[in-house]
Amino acid sequence: MATLPVDYLSLSLHHYWQLPLTLKSPRPTAVLAKRFIPQVPLMVAGKVVSRRDLNQLADWQIELVGVGRALLRDPQWPRRVQS
Repeated sequence: MATLPVDYLSLSLHHYWQLPLTLKSPRPTAVLAKRFIPQVPLMVAGKVVSRRDLNQLADWQIELVGVGRALLRDPQWPRRVQS
């Protein structure tokens, strides 16, 4: 995968902390993806609704975050989570 000409890998999950369905692991899918292909930037989406969620993804070294529902509910969401 790392040798393919891709700019990033996008994971659209039900929850960003979702565990893999086909692999028995206590680690979230995003963490495993980052571990197996660390040289490819990873974008993760899935119920990211708070500053705490963003901090967790940053702790996992996720480079890009997809946010949908939170922005639909509150267009000022990015400003709100910055403070």
